[in-house]
Amino acid sequence: MKPKLVLKTITLLVALLLLSTIVFAADGTDIEPNNSPAQANEITFRGTNGENMVTGCVGKIAYDGDEDWYWINLPAGSYSATLTNNKMSSVGTIFGNLPADYDIYIYHYTDTTSYVARAFGGGTTKEHLTFTVPADKHNTKYYIRIDGYLSAHNDTEQYKFMLCKGDMEMLMEAYRYLYFPHPFYGRQSSGTEYHTKSVAYSYGTKDSLTYYEQKLDEADQNITTTPQTNWDHYSSNYARPGRYDGEPQSQSAWCGVDCSGFVYWNAKASSQSYTLKSLANIYCGTDEIVSHSTGTTVANLKIGDVSVKSGVGAHAMVISRLSSTLSGLYVIHADGKQNGGRKIFEELLSSARSSFDENNLRSLN
Repeated sequence: MKPKLVLKTITLLVALLLLSTIVFAADGTDIEPNNSPAQANEITFRGTNGENMVTGCVGKIAYDGDEDWYWINLPAGSYSATLTNNKMSSVGTIFGNLPADYDIYIYHYTDTTSYVARAFGGGTTKEHLTFTVPADKHNTKYYIRIDGYLSAHNDTEQYKFMLCKGDMEMLMEAYRYLYFPHPFYGRQSSGTEYHTKSVAYSYGTKDSLTYYEQKLDEADQNITTTPQTNWDHYSSNYARPGRYDGEPQSQSAWCGVDCSGFVYWNAKASSQSYTLKSLANIYCGTDEIVSHSTGTTVANLKIGDVSVKSGVGAHAMVISRLSSTLSGLYVIHADGKQNGGRKIFEELLSSARSSFDENNLRSLN
C-alpha cells in the first residue's frame, strides 16, 4: 500500500455540480474522512433491493497522500469497473481522461494488503479493470481504494468511479452518448437557447461520438443565419443536431446514430473481444448484431448485453440495469420516438419496446 498521511481533519462538503445532479445520479459520494478501510464509505447497487447491479461514486483526490475507500457487498459473478472524470459540460472530454494519474484497487474484506484486481495504466488515461467474485465469497464485503500515483491529486475536479456486473466500459460509452450536451445549437423564435443532452437519432448515419461532434462543429461554423430561429436556417449541407417536439421532421441533414449503430459503437469502445467489433466496415444492422451474438436469458444477463430484434419492428438496445424479471430491465437505445425528440434514451425495456420478449436477449461474447 502507498504511504498515507495522518487522518484528514478537513471535512469536504458533500456537493455535486447542479448539472451533474440533474443528468446523472451519483450512487455514492466521497465523504471525508475515508482514508482507510475502517472509514470506508458504503456504496450500493441501484434498484429497490440492489437488483440493477450497477453503481458508482464521485469524489476528489484532493492532496498528496489522499486516498478514498469505499465498500460494497458483491454477489458471485463477473464484474468490471471504470474510473473517469466527472465532467458533464464539455463535449470533448465527458467521462474521459482523469483529473490526474489515479489508480483503482479492489480488495476482499479479509485481506486489505493483497488486492484482487487493480488498474494503474499511467498518466490521466481513464482506468478499467475486471475481476470475478467466486461462489465461496458470494455476497461478502469488497473494498475499493482510489488514490493518486506518486502524489498525483487535483483539489478541484472530481473523478467518477463506476462498477457493474458486466461490461462497464461499454455502458460508460453509452452514457457518453446519452449525456452528450447540446449547449447552444438551435433557438426558439423568442431567441431563448435550447439546452438538452443526448446524441440525435438519424437513421442510417451511425456516427461515432467523435464524428458526431465534428459534424456539429461544422454545422455551427457554417450556418447561414444568426441567431438560428429554426432548423431550416442550417444549410442543407450541414447537420441539424437534434430535434424538439414541434420542430421540422426532416432528417435530410442530420447527424447521429441509429439503434444498431449505437450498439456497434458502444461495443467498439469495450476492451472485450466481441466478434461484433471485427466487422470490416462501420455498417452494422440488427441482422449483424444477431449473427455476432448468442441467445441468453434474464437470469444470465450482464450489463452490456443487448436486446435485439430483426425483421419487422427491428430494434437494438443495450442492457443498462439488470433485474430478476424482463419487465424490470433498463436499456439505453437510439430511437426515433416522436414524443421524446429522436435521440438516445435510458428507460425500462417495457417502456422502450413492449413487444420484446426473452427471445430477443443476446450476449455479445
